Amino acid sequence: MIMILLGVIDLLVGILAGATALGFASKIFLYIAAAYLIIKGLIFIKSLASLIDLLAGIALISSMFFAIPPVVLWIAAIVLIQKAIFSFF
Repeated sequence: MIMILLGVIDLLVGILAGATALGFASKIFLYIAAAYLIIKGLIFIKSLASLIDLLAGIALISSMFFAIPPVVLWIAAIVLIQKAIFSFF
């Protein structure tokens, strides 16, 4: 049950990362999503998937303060959506 909940949240954050790449994201949602990813990445730090969460969270935070290429956010979005889909099975 918890895996499905985390998968749904990952899916929403992945969609938000894609919206950020297009320039359609709200800063408050970005802060919440990035905090979620960083905290989840630090809690489960032993796995590769958590490292990906941590890097995606850092990319979302960085996109608010620096001009990072949209391809970085698209990669983060695709990886998060892929992780979400895998958590449903």
